[in-house]
Amino acid sequence: MEAANTIFNIESILFESNDPEVLMRGTMVKGVMQYESELILSHTQLNKVINLLQRQNAETTIHDLISSEPMYNGALLYSGTFAGLSNPNISLDSISADVPMRQIRA
Repeated sequence: MEAANTIFNIESILFESNDPEVLMRGTMVKGVMQYESELILSHTQLNKVINLLQRQNAETTIHDLISSEPMYNGALLYSGTFAGLSNPNISLDSISADVPMRQIRA
């Protein structure tokens, strides 16, 4: 997926403790186009996203927005909602340099 000059307005994240992939939902903005989208990230990219969001929203502790609940198989399901942040936008260039992302779009 090409990330040049693309902004992602993060609404939520979802991942399981035993899964290497993270689902990030939000709105993709490129130029005048914008559309709902889902991206699959690695945990390394998730850490970059959390660090970026924390820097951009210093008044909020991002980790407090992420909750966990036990699943039937003993794993934990983590979810976070970021729509209420003052700045939930990230540049995809900042997280896509090392590991490619996959975009899910219907």
